[in-house]
Amino acid sequence: MSSREVLGGAAALAAVATLLVLGWSPGTTADPQVPCYFIFGDSLVDNGNNNNMASLAVANYPPYGIDFDGGPNGRFTNGLTTVDVIAQLLGFDDFIPPYISTRGQALLSGANFASAAAGIREETGRQLGGRIPFGGQLQNYQSAVAEMVSLLGDEDSAANYLSKCIFSVGMGSNDYLNNYFMPAFYSTGQQYTPEQFADVLLQQYSEQLRTLYNYGARKVAVIGVGQVGCSPNELAQHSPNGVTCVEEINSAIRIFNAKVIGLVDQFNTLDGAHFIYVNGYGIFEDILNDAGSYGLSVTNRGCCGVGRNNGQITCLPYQAPCPNRGEYLFFDAFHPTEAANVVIGRRSYRAESPSDAYPMDISSLAQLRAQFSASEMAYVRPFSPLSPFLRPPLRHYAVPQFLVHVPRSTILRTPHSPPKAAPFPELAPLQDSLLHLIRASPPTWQSAAASNLLIFAVGSPILFSGLTIPGIGSAFLLGVLSWRAFGPSGFLIVAAYFVIGTAVTKLKIAQKEALGIAEKRSGRRGPGSVVGSSAAACVCAVLSIFNIGGPVFAALWQLGFVASFSTKLSDTVSSEIGKAYGKTTYSFPNSISFLDFCTNNRYLATTFKVVPRGTEGAVSIEGTVAGVVSSILLAGIACSLGQVDLPKASICILASLIANFCESLIGATLQDKDSFQWLSNDIVNVINISIGSILAMLIQLLILRN
Repeated sequence: MSSREVLGGAAALAAVATLLVLGWSPGTTADPQVPCYFIFGDSLVDNGNNNNMASLAVANYPPYGIDFDGGPNGRFTNGLTTVDVIAQLLGFDDFIPPYISTRGQALLSGANFASAAAGIREETGRQLGGRIPFGGQLQNYQSAVAEMVSLLGDEDSAANYLSKCIFSVGMGSNDYLNNYFMPAFYSTGQQYTPEQFADVLLQQYSEQLRTLYNYGARKVAVIGVGQVGCSPNELAQHSPNGVTCVEEINSAIRIFNAKVIGLVDQFNTLDGAHFIYVNGYGIFEDILNDAGSYGLSVTNRGCCGVGRNNGQITCLPYQAPCPNRGEYLFFDAFHPTEAANVVIGRRSYRAESPSDAYPMDISSLAQLRAQFSASEMAYVRPFSPLSPFLRPPLRHYAVPQFLVHVPRSTILRTPHSPPKAAPFPELAPLQDSLLHLIRASPPTWQSAAASNLLIFAVGSPILFSGLTIPGIGSAFLLGVLSWRAFGPSGFLIVAAYFVIGTAVTKLKIAQKEALGIAEKRSGRRGPGSVVGSSAAACVCAVLSIFNIGGPVFAALWQLGFVASFSTKLSDTVSSEIGKAYGKTTYSFPNSISFLDFCTNNRYLATTFKVVPRGTEGAVSIEGTVAGVVSSILLAGIACSLGQVDLPKASICILASLIANFCESLIGATLQDKDSFQWLSNDIVNVINISIGSILAMLIQLLILRN
């Protein structure tokens, strides 16, 4: 994560304070304490490597960089990151540039390989799109080493040069935030206990750090994972009062950090190695516990963001951030401000407490001299195996007590209660397996498919009365997506729409057929009708399943899903009740074009005309009232099921009313006209529910922003 600060009258004072912190004085320059600084990590220290990727994990737009000279640059904060602060304290005149723009002689001063959304595990953060996992960052570093060998003349010179450099590695945050504690997208939370997951991470982490060592790194600062459970996003989602940190997450991170300390001890047994552990968790905890002494007054909200704690949706492009950024701990839903980064970077460089670093801080590490020959570097022998790295099991590590803030504990997951026995003993294993699968929480593809198969089998008489066989196939896919994305309660919303919609379609079906205004196939709907009625919901479900936009957008996709069915049910009920019971139906004159209607106010109240029942775009008082009631009913069902709260249910109702008015207008002015023969009823349905879904999400965004 990253940070920023300073503005207005406070900007000058903050700038002076930062310069003093960084040890700068006018008229003096000195050589850096080390020849180069190489940085590996995630969005806390990324400074532009993700800028040109197809990724949601980018920060090259305002207000990110609002306090950085040059503006937005890819840093996930308002100004400096912790490694920017450390680079200045090490004496570098310029910030360490991103590897994406660093080649040739510039590599001799170092490079930043960090990538937002990156993790120790390869799959971590994949729902956000492009990113460079730690393994990929190491591959880039290996390429840089090969280039440095060419620049320095030979391998011995490169090896000696690299032995004097500082390397910092800060990985693991996303392996928890965007993997272990994201059960809708990753299975690691169900596969491993926190203790087991930490062991799995440490095994891979040790191999990756060994690669770094084999390619010349001798002075390495390993940064511990911070208190992710105290970020505005986690507080917004899981804290009961928006202030208390999420202990489940922080407890798992403490287990991991304690094992990293043991890993540092093991690496320090290797020839020439000087590894240190920077206690990012403890430093952050100190800031939280005594924020006022650091000039911080807001520790549980993002300076920029949307929703509860400004953490439900991260900082939007061109959104106005808070003016007093120097008083905030967090700039957005996840990343610290520059004010916090200055403190963390300063204490990482020179420890202010015995618990800040182990066994020494970065300033002491910089003074060490470690040399070795090129024969020790793995790239000299690219086809030979790495030398063995023997170490005891992770559980045997001795952890310095001053670095353990609370006792380590394992989060025990409560198993499901055993299902009741089957009526027939021989079927008990099958029943148990089926019930266990269906009750999977969070839902999986298997549980979604199994649940729908069972429900469709039991409810086949009702399904066949309202759907054709191809329509049932389409409905099954919709049901699986709904269950997988939003669980059983999401599926029940679809079921409620189907039952109510089918019931009103059957009302006075003989009368409608006699008039030629009934749905085809005696009201049984085919795949086109199913798709037309659920396209927007399916899109929202897919976006939710693949966690597009991360946790911050999850509530929006859920709202769009509910709004689409509220809109469609309102449209169906309004139409079918109007056909069955409407005494007088009205429409806009055929001579009015859609553009004319939208641009000429006189058509709003004076041009309705009486038309026969079933006319496209026609409305009736009876149907309109029934449509409003059905929209309220479905939104109420969604609210009772916990899919939306009462304010969001109201948004769904409002969006459905506006969308259905637009649908009537389109039906009356465009549908069945010579130039719009392609505008079938199913396509109009897609437009209608899309308007309702998108409009609901836009209204919610507007409310949250204000």
